[in-house]
Amino acid sequence: MDDTDPILALKIELKKAQTLGGSMSIVTTYKEHTEKMLSSKRDIDTIVKFKDYVIVGMFGVGPDVASATFVSVPKGISVYPNDGKDIDSLVAISIERLSMLRIDPEIRWVWKAIKDSPSLEEKESPEARFVYKPFYQFYAFLASHPQDLGQFLSRMGGKEQMFVEDYLPYGLISTLKKYKPDTNKLSCNFIEKWEYQDKIQKKIINGIETLRRFRNIEHLFTLPSISRQIIDIARDPLLCASKMAQVIEKDPVLTSRILKVVNSAFYGFHRKVNSIEHAIVILGNDEVMNLAFSIAIYRIMKNISPKEAQMLWEHSLMVAHLSQWIGHIIGCKEKDLLYTTGLLHDLGKIVFFQQGEPTGTVDRTSSLDDLALEEKEAGLSHAEMGAYIVDRWNLPEDIVNGLMTHHVPHRSTHMSLSIAIHLADIIAHNGGIDIDNINSGAMRYMEGKEINLISNDTISKAYEDIKVRIKIILEN
Repeated sequence: MDDTDPILALKIELKKAQTLGGSMSIVTTYKEHTEKMLSSKRDIDTIVKFKDYVIVGMFGVGPDVASATFVSVPKGISVYPNDGKDIDSLVAISIERLSMLRIDPEIRWVWKAIKDSPSLEEKESPEARFVYKPFYQFYAFLASHPQDLGQFLSRMGGKEQMFVEDYLPYGLISTLKKYKPDTNKLSCNFIEKWEYQDKIQKKIINGIETLRRFRNIEHLFTLPSISRQIIDIARDPLLCASKMAQVIEKDPVLTSRILKVVNSAFYGFHRKVNSIEHAIVILGNDEVMNLAFSIAIYRIMKNISPKEAQMLWEHSLMVAHLSQWIGHIIGCKEKDLLYTTGLLHDLGKIVFFQQGEPTGTVDRTSSLDDLALEEKEAGLSHAEMGAYIVDRWNLPEDIVNGLMTHHVPHRSTHMSLSIAIHLADIIAHNGGIDIDNINSGAMRYMEGKEINLISNDTISKAYEDIKVRIKIILEN
């Protein structure tokens, strides 16, 4: 065995498997089982020591054979190419799976329920990614049993514990810290009685049916065509202001609204702006794109009550502008997407209101219970519903992902973007940071970030300044 550079030996074996187009299993156990591993391994296997583990690389072997070969030892198994394409990730996965064996079966069940279910390859259905994850009903159910949940979390390892916590509000997690491990009180009965499997199947079936039904509502997928063109032009630096002006001027109402806003007291230009092209030259593509998209989205609200429409539009504009402010602070790289993603974050609520589906109130941040209710009735929450629609609009994938994860930002492919929307949503509803309602995953991401150094007064001032700006836009 090679104690000096064990991973290199495994890398050589993996390279061989890749060259020959074969498979390779990585079997990991604890060092105290080294003798058993040595006695069971085949002559062609590579065995190494790594930290507190002994690892066997089995060329040309799948998980079933690997498991049967080392049947007498606890083990974690990962397989190339299914689980990963490099040794670092394969070893990490096998160690993680081994560590799960030391967790009580009840604890493991809860962790896997959140981590692995529901799951489905996206290619199996165009609706899959919008209905198979997350499972807000389960998270809300766990949150309603704080003592039991506290017991589970107190018995979990660091990584597994954090994974569960990241689906829950920070305020709840703070209260759970008081629960200490108590084996006598640990039971999965409350989850079994909840009938997890039955509820997850109902969610999936209901969600797919909802999306198929909404797919036939033509106006949901045709309204933003002009906005799509504007986004494409604004993101191409080689296209001039006249090109964008030509697109906007095809819509007289849009043209009129933009000129009213540009000539409002907020911008304070000394001379009146009479043309869209002039407005673009003065304000820049991004600012005009934001105005145009805001006005276009307002049209989608035509089939809901005026009161709800006004509240939703004002809130959407607040989140759009706050997202830009927060995104800059936390170093979001997708700066050009912050406004649009923030503006669209509650698009799913608008659609639910239009179609008479239950949804959370518009005057406060959606709670786990609100999201669970939406999911129970429609099979998915407003976050996934909105993401589904903008995906049909062919907007950038980062916007789709940002909408889908703005309540569970740790699941985002661009966490800083989703966290900016998440925080902006909370500030827009509360006039400041409500720590208890911040997602725990978002709180963990922000540790050491500049936003933690910003005072509540600074946040409140930014909120009030943006509120003034939104009022001017609404009046025009």
